[in-house]
Amino acid sequence: MWSVMGFALGLSLFFISLRVMSASLVSGVGARLRQGLAKAAGNQYRGFALGALVTAVVQSSSAVNVTAVNLVGTRVIRYEQAIAIMLGANVGTTITAQLAVLPVTEYGWLLVAVGLSLWLSGGRSRLYRSIGGAVTGLGGLFAGLSLMQLAAAPLGHSVVQGLSALGDGSGVWALVAAGAGATAILQSSSVVTGIVVAMVSAGVVDVQTGICLVLGSNIGTVVTSMLASIGMDAWAQRTAITDLLFNALGVLCVLPFIEEFHFVVSTLSRGEASQIANAHTLFNVGASFLALPFVPMVSRLFGARPNRPLA
Repeated sequence: MWSVMGFALGLSLFFISLRVMSASLVSGVGARLRQGLAKAAGNQYRGFALGALVTAVVQSSSAVNVTAVNLVGTRVIRYEQAIAIMLGANVGTTITAQLAVLPVTEYGWLLVAVGLSLWLSGGRSRLYRSIGGAVTGLGGLFAGLSLMQLAAAPLGHSVVQGLSALGDGSGVWALVAAGAGATAILQSSSVVTGIVVAMVSAGVVDVQTGICLVLGSNIGTVVTSMLASIGMDAWAQRTAITDLLFNALGVLCVLPFIEEFHFVVSTLSRGEASQIANAHTLFNVGASFLALPFVPMVSRLFGARPNRPLA
């Protein structure tokens, strides 16, 4: 009972802290987020780089993807530009997983104290308050992750039994579906990845199971942009659907070779938790770079002309 409550408390702290950090950073850049994405004109590589950079800064691929969908719906940017931005966002969001495996989780509460001090002493300065909020959120993220790791170990047997049953044979597809479903509910792939990192660190699930869950989170995270496109024009809806197709196709290509993918990740990682973070990064970087050259082709298939605004 106490383990469940501890894990729930850690998850809540992780989730809220991620939101606080994202909101603080978005507040710091202000309206420049929308303006910066709107300037992603030219080729798809510029939009890709901007999407990755902005997401790495604001720590929210959902915010960037929803903004991209809205910009397409209002004809500020073209369809192919938005897809490039969203592919970049898939790469930028992997920073959260890399932060989660840093050996600094014991300093979480210290960072919270430092962040709150900056926020309280900032007065009316938006910069100081944004920095203070971001540091507070980062500290809370580490503290929540540490709490989840401590609480997860006693829960190990029941969770392992359930996930092991899913992981047998074709059950890897069920694990991907579980990861996608959890992300769709929580509306954050970063939160799901953080949970998986905590469970793997505590020895609750094995690395390959964790990788499958993280792969599924890349599909579930598109739900946010799908919801944002409801009621908008056809191009906004096509943008969200294309993002879903690219992510799903990437997972479908990797999953039959999950053991080989796990082997590659293990050779690039030092610990089990790092394998989860590196798998998340390797998949998104690889899938995005492979998909990026095909963006103009997909755009032409849909009828969009790269040299003219959408009509």
